[in-house]
Formats: sequence, structure tokens, C-alpha cells
Amino acid sequence: MGLLLLQFVLSGISRGHVQDTGLFRAWTAFAEDHQLREYYTTELYVDYPPVYLYVLFTLGKLLKFLNISPDTGLYLACIRSIPIFFDGLTAFFVYKIGQNRIGQTKALVLALLCAVNPAQMLNSTIWGQIDSVVTFFTAIMLIMLQKKQYAGSFTLLAILFLTKPQTVMFAPLLCFTFFFDCLHSFRDGEEKRKLLWQGILSVLAVLAVLLLVPLPITGGNHDLLLEKYKHALSLYPYATLNAPNLYGMLGGNWVADSEKLLFFSYKTWGFLFIVVLSLSVGYVSYHDRERKQIFNLGILTVTGIYVLGHGMHERYLAPALLLFLLAYLYSGDKKLLLFYGGFSLAMFIASAWVLKLNWVNAFISGDNLSFQLLSFCNVVLFLFWVLYTVRQQFKKEKLEKEERLKETVMEHNIFPVQKPAPQTRLVRLDYLLMVLLTVFYALFGFYRLGSDSVPETGFYAETPGESVVLDLGKVSKARQLYVYTGWIDRRSDDLEVLRDLYIDYSVDGETWEMVREPFVLDSVFMWHVCRDFPEDFRYVRLTCDDGRFYLNEAAFFGETESERFPIQAVESTNPTATNLIDEPEKVTYEFTWYETAYFDEIYHPRTAFEFITHRYPYENTHPPLGKAIIACGMLLFGVTPFGWRFFGTLCGVLMVPLVYVMGKKMLKKTSFAFLAAFVFSFDFMHLAQTRLATIDSYTAFFVMGMYLFMFLYIEKNFYETGVKKTLPPLLASGICFGLGAATKWQGIYAGFGLAFLFFFSLARRYAEYRRARKEPEMPTAEAVIKNFKPMAMKTICAGFGFFVLVPAVIYFLAYIPAMWSESTGLSFFFTNQSSMYNYHANLEAPHPYGSAWWQWPLDYKPLYAYSANRDFVPPGTSMGITSFGNPAIWWLTIPVVFWSLWQLWKNRKHLDLGLLTVVVGFFSLYVPWIFVTRTAFIYHFFPCVVFVVLMIGFYFKNEQEQEKVSPRWTWAYAVLVFALFLLFYPVLTGMAIPTGYAMWLRWIPGWVLG
Repeated sequence: MGLLLLQFVLSGISRGHVQDTGLFRAWTAFAEDHQLREYYTTELYVDYPPVYLYVLFTLGKLLKFLNISPDTGLYLACIRSIPIFFDGLTAFFVYKIGQNRIGQTKALVLALLCAVNPAQMLNSTIWGQIDSVVTFFTAIMLIMLQKKQYAGSFTLLAILFLTKPQTVMFAPLLCFTFFFDCLHSFRDGEEKRKLLWQGILSVLAVLAVLLLVPLPITGGNHDLLLEKYKHALSLYPYATLNAPNLYGMLGGNWVADSEKLLFFSYKTWGFLFIVVLSLSVGYVSYHDRERKQIFNLGILTVTGIYVLGHGMHERYLAPALLLFLLAYLYSGDKKLLLFYGGFSLAMFIASAWVLKLNWVNAFISGDNLSFQLLSFCNVVLFLFWVLYTVRQQFKKEKLEKEERLKETVMEHNIFPVQKPAPQTRLVRLDYLLMVLLTVFYALFGFYRLGSDSVPETGFYAETPGESVVLDLGKVSKARQLYVYTGWIDRRSDDLEVLRDLYIDYSVDGETWEMVREPFVLDSVFMWHVCRDFPEDFRYVRLTCDDGRFYLNEAAFFGETESERFPIQAVESTNPTATNLIDEPEKVTYEFTWYETAYFDEIYHPRTAFEFITHRYPYENTHPPLGKAIIACGMLLFGVTPFGWRFFGTLCGVLMVPLVYVMGKKMLKKTSFAFLAAFVFSFDFMHLAQTRLATIDSYTAFFVMGMYLFMFLYIEKNFYETGVKKTLPPLLASGICFGLGAATKWQGIYAGFGLAFLFFFSLARRYAEYRRARKEPEMPTAEAVIKNFKPMAMKTICAGFGFFVLVPAVIYFLAYIPAMWSESTGLSFFFTNQSSMYNYHANLEAPHPYGSAWWQWPLDYKPLYAYSANRDFVPPGTSMGITSFGNPAIWWLTIPVVFWSLWQLWKNRKHLDLGLLTVVVGFFSLYVPWIFVTRTAFIYHFFPCVVFVVLMIGFYFKNEQEQEKVSPRWTWAYAVLVFALFLLFYPVLTGMAIPTGYAMWLRWIPGWVLG
């Protein structure tokens, strides 16, 4: 009672929704001097059906009698007291139902939760809308429908339709329910007569309501009412009106519903989804003879149309909230309260947002990223609820069937179904070897990874023609100007990253001479040197041709490093100019890859920096997850080479235990698991590529995860374990697939292999099912025959969710850093997909180190990723970074692939699932490149290497088990791999070595090693 009183007081002082408040006040005050029939015949704007107008008319007469002025807060509070009263009635209703179902104390708590729901209170108390009235009677209608009181439920629906037109959404639910009840009772004469009588009463009651209830306001001229409904339908022709739903997520808020979205208009999509939802309601109604799902069907109707239908307002979700509470009370499923909370929060945010903007006469634009994210969350919440409800509906039946099947199989272990592989657990020795190997490799991986001390703050030139003057304090013999470029924006008319820096020098600060025209800055995170000063000077003026770029530091040298000329002062109107000389200790005279970006690091770390600073992403030819991970390293360790390389190298380190686990699970023995991990650890590209801040490391890592978990899945058999126990590795594989796809589209290639393995596993289950049908006398055959179809369908549905829906969500979420950048929004997500496709499909840019797919296993053309600045490399010395494969591994690719194919064919009746997984993984990642016509590089083979290594492991295991090869040769091979790794380590990590040594390592003419 106290809460209702508080709401009443707040309602009197609340401004509410300006337009709605004005209308409700005017309709109520209209009753003071007019008759009911004049509502639709005067110039007063009225867009409501009759029923609530009757309520307001009666209230208006009463308030006139009490002499309460329409201009007072009390008058407004009295109008809003109606929905406030129904708030309280709804809470009491929940309490009375809950008393007998969850106990008095819990029912009281739930009722209080209902009463203080912020979304509900805002809607009734502050906004003053009547959704609580409609919600309450909607719940009564569904309870009557559950009890098969059709006449009452149809009558109530007709009354609700004359209160708010959108309640017509419940018509399919009532009609389908009644129709299928009639269908099910066709052979029961007595039941059929009852339903026939109920149907006749329902039709008469609906007709009576629709014809008689409007009479006082229409005077028998029902055309007036029809015109109101037509007007209401045409009033808001928009995809969505502040409802955070599918169209809000796609930028359709306040966008005309006639505009196209893909093939159809928003309006057509809305109608199509409503038809699909109605048919879904009918399907469930047909199977739900006991009406246990009636509240879930009500929720599906409201939330489904709200999320997928067009023309929705932010408040139309209100009836679903009470239905969630009723579904909880009737089912006892506490997780429904989480959905209740989630949808309540979404409705509250949307309503409060709209209300706040209404006070300043503003709207939420369609491209508002925050609203699109809220819409996305609402859509995801709806999808999760649908999946959860479907799962719960069949859960009991599934558990019973699977338990019976499990007992049958355990008792009669006769029928030849695939037995789940015994779990190959990691023992203490495995963990010890794995840790030691990982730490040992990490020493190589992180040794001299990159500098953690480079200039990070800078002079930010914001406008074209900005100048800064550097004062050396006196005339000096400086001859070299060093500048470190931070971020450089792309030009507006092309994709080039460059700025023309004009450098002038002066002795007196008045007469200036130009050094050169221009000095081009064409890369980021790098030192640039100007050596064109012909004479002594004191001042240097730097002028940019365009804005939006950073110069992080400047320094002057003479002819050598020892001749350094400190900058004494900086003159500029830009307050950031002093940042040019604030990090002198970080100036490096002889700079290499250690202090600067190299190869594609000019793209990916730059884009990661743009994510951090919310700038438009330059590198958008791949999905953004990899760059977002690089950005995390920058946030932790600074915008330094160590920072942008850290997580890629860490990923390379973590690949070691991951390959070990793959080896142990697939090869089943500690010795061969260690062999696979050891060989992979000391592959050349594993080191060189993961120390380079590009996204390929993450792609390879996620691909490993995909196939590890898919292998764990195909080892299982749902006949033996039940469907539920087979799903965790399948979900994990799907998550890795989503992460891989969100990093690089090469991860999608792996999806073909995953799909093959998934359906291959189902095909084996189907083969066992066919065998059972041929031999039905077997003890387990009956259970297999009975359970195959439901288990297969559940597995397929899970596969769709895990490999389509979950990856789609991950892929979309990966774009949040990009969509938060300047000049982007949700539209960037969609336009980027087409731009990525067009880029890769039409790329015709030859590269000196590009190579064809057939050259990769031969190690024919390595990637020369870094060429040293010859100014700092003494004669007779070579320095460079080359990324390619360890010949002891890569040159075995073709032989072990053919050997593996032969083994699979030879043992096709008793397939080794581990070897099958490895072969499928290899071809899924390699074969697509045969059909790619754009320039490719040897590092595109990197994700395939783990499968080559595992095939080598299978080969040595097979040969040892057949005693064809001594274990000594196996470990001799491992020693060879490591020896070559040590031999080539300098050219993989940019160490300075004698040129003769580099030439000696050049085993193939195409190898460039510094």
C-alpha cells in the first residue's frame, strides 16, 4: 500500500511523456463538457479504441464532480492511478498464485519483485501508459485458455482488442489452441460436443463485444471505429520506433518500413517473421495437449513479435514480463527469472532513454551505436530464451530415453556400436614434460622480442600546414634529423599512409632555407632520418602538409652517434609540441626491427592503436579480433614493439602445450605427444611468425583448438553416453571456430573440415542404426532404432547453434572496437564484409616474396620479412628476418600426407579417428588455396604445419609399433629438427651474422637470408 501511495505521489509531480500525457489529460478533461459519442466526431485528436476511453470519460466526470482542475498534478495523478492500481493488482495476483506453488514467503518476495520492477513502475508511474492494465488481463486470458475456458478467453481477447489493437497478436495462439483441441477430440463424441458449444459461445461472445461495446462511443456508426484502426496502422510506418529489436540492431530505428533490407522491405520482413512465429505457435500448440506451454507460447508471441516484427514501440514488451513470472510459478524453473530480469532491464533502458529525449524533443537515430548494441543484446537474449525453452521442453523426455538406452547398452554389450574411446588423461609426467618444453621454447620466443622503450607521446598535428620550430640554442653542426612517427591517418582520397613533412632551417629564426621538398613519412612506429642539411643552423621548422598524425620524438646528430645536439626549446601554438623532446632517452641512433615496426606490423599494430584511440581502422581487410588482441598488449606494455608483439608470441608459446595435448589425445602415448610438441616447437615459422605482430598466430592457435575439440567429439557416441555428454567438446570447437573466423577468414576454411567430421560422425551413427534395423534381434538394436532420430536431430540442432549462431555472435562482438571508432557504427560491420571480399577477390598486387600454394611444402620461396638498414650494418655482416619452414619438417609434408591417406584407406573399416582428424584438418586449410588467384605467401601454410607434425607423429608411432623403426631413429629425427633450428635461429630473429654464414645457409637459390 505504501508503494502504491509513493507511486501516486510521484505520478502527480512527474512530467511524463509530453505527448502521451497531454493526450490522456485532454481525453479525461473532454468528459467535463462533452458526451461519449463526441470523442470520434469532434476535432479532438483521439487514436485509442473505446474501452479505455470509457474509463477516462468516467474518471473525467468524477474529477469534475470533485472540482479538481485539469491543470493540477492531482488531476494527472488520478489519471495515472489506473495503471498504478493495476501494478498493485498484478503484484497481488502473483502473490496469490505463488502461495500454493512456491510457498508464502517466496511468493511474497516474488510479488515485491514484481511491484518494484523499474520498467513497470516507469511505464505506469512516470510515463502514465496503460500497459499494466493490458498485461493483467492478458495473463487472465491465458490462464482461462490453459483451463480450456475458450468462451471466456476469446471474450477477453475481444475486449483487449478494443483497448489496445496490438493485443490481436494473441489471436493465433487462441485459434490454434482451440482448433487443435477440436482435432484431438474428433473421436470423442462428448468432448467434441463440449468444444462445439464452447466454439459457438466464443463466436457469439466476440461478435457481441465487437458490436455492442463500441456502441456508446460510435452510436452504431462502426465505420468511425474502423477509421481509427486504419489510422493507427498508418500512423507509424517505421521499421521500429525505439524498440531495441532486430531492426534497431540493423540501424532501422525511425527508418521508413518501406525501405529495403536485403531482398525485402522492413515491413515485408516484419510480416514474414510474424507468420513464422504464428506457425511456430501453432506447431507447439498441436503437441502441447495439456497446455503446459501456454505461458511460454504467450512469451514467444510477445517477445517474438517485439524482436522480429516491424513498427514496434519500446513499451510493447510489457506483457511478457508478467508471463515470465507466471511461467516460473507454473514450471518452477528459476532460470526464467534471469530472462525476466534481462528483458525488464532492456525495456527499462529503452523507455527511460526515450522519455529523457522526449523532454528535450529529441530522438534516437538509427545509427546510434549504443542503441544498436542494446538491440543486439535484446535479440541475443531472445534467441537464448528460445533455445533454452526448446531444450527444457524436451529435457525430461531426453533424459529418460538416454538413461534407458544407457542401461540397455551397459547390460547388453553386444550390438556393434562404436565405444567411446577411453579417456587419455594427462599424467604427472605429461605435465612435467609439457611445462619444461613450454618454458624452454619461451626462452627462444621472448628473447629480444622487441624494445619496451620507444617514444610514445608526440606532437599531434591536427590541421594542414601546422608548424613547429626546434631551437638548438646556438648555431650547430647538426647534419641528421631523427623523427619517430607514431600514428598517421590515411588520406581522404586514397589508402596511402603518408605525410609530406617540409623541413626548413635557419640561423637567425627569420631567414629560412628548405632542406628538401618534401620529406615523406610513409610508415608508422618507425624512425625516419633526414641527412640533407648542407650547412650549420640553429633553428629547424617542421611543417606538415596535412593534419592528423603524430611525431613522437625528434633528435639531432652530427656525422656520428657521439655528436648529439640536444633541442633546447620548442616553439609552437600547439600544446602537444613539447612532446617532441620529452623522451630523449628513448632516441635510438642505430635502429632495427627491435625498435621499429617491420613487414605487416605497419598495418596491424597501427590498427590496434586506432582501436585504443577510437579512430577509424586503417587495416580492415581482415576481421578485427586479431588486432583487438594486439591492442591488449599495447594497453599492458605500451605502444612499443614488445607491447604489440607480446600476445602473438605468447600465443606461440601456448601452442606448445596445445600441440602436446593434441598429440596425447590422438596418439595416445606420452612419448609421441612429446615428439609432436617438440618438433612443432622448433619449426622455423612457428618462431618467426609468432614473433611478428600479425594475426596469423591467432588463426593458427584457434584452428588447433577447433580440431582438438572436434576430435574429442567424434570419439564419443551418443548411443553410449547420451547426447548431453557429447556436446561440451562440440561447443568448445564452435567457440574456437568463431574466434578463428573473427581473426581471419582463413579460419572459415577450417569450417569445411569441421563440418565433414561432424557429419561423418553422424553418418557412423546412421550406419549403426541401419545395422540395428537389419538385426533387430540384437539386445541393443531396439534402443538404437528408437533413439537414433531424436538424438540425431538434437545433435544437428546443437551443431547449428554451436557452429552458426555462436560463431556469428563472436564474429559480431569482435567488431565492437571497430564500431566504437570515429566515423563508424553498425553499418561498418556490414560494409566491411563486402569490402573484405572485394579486396581479396580483386587483389592483383604482385609481391617479390609472394609464392604459389604448391611451393609452400617445398620451402621454395620464404618470406623475407625484414631487411636491415644498410647504414647500420658493417660490411661483411648480414642481418634480416626470414619466415619459412624447418626443412626437416616441411620437406616431409608430401610423403607423410600420402602415407596418411594410404593408412586411412587400408584401415577404412577400423579408422583411426585421430589420423582422420589430422588429414581432414590439413586438407581443409590447404586445398582452398589452390583456387585462390590473388597473391599469397608462405605463411598461409602456417596453420597446416601442426597437422603435418601430427602426421609425422603417426608415422613414427606406426613404424615403431610394427618394429620397422627403432625409437633411436625417432629421437634422432627430433635432434635433427632442433639442430636445424639452432643453425637457422639467427636468420629467424634478425641477429647480425657474417655474410658468409648467411650464404652457407642459402640451400635453395630462392632463399633470402639477409
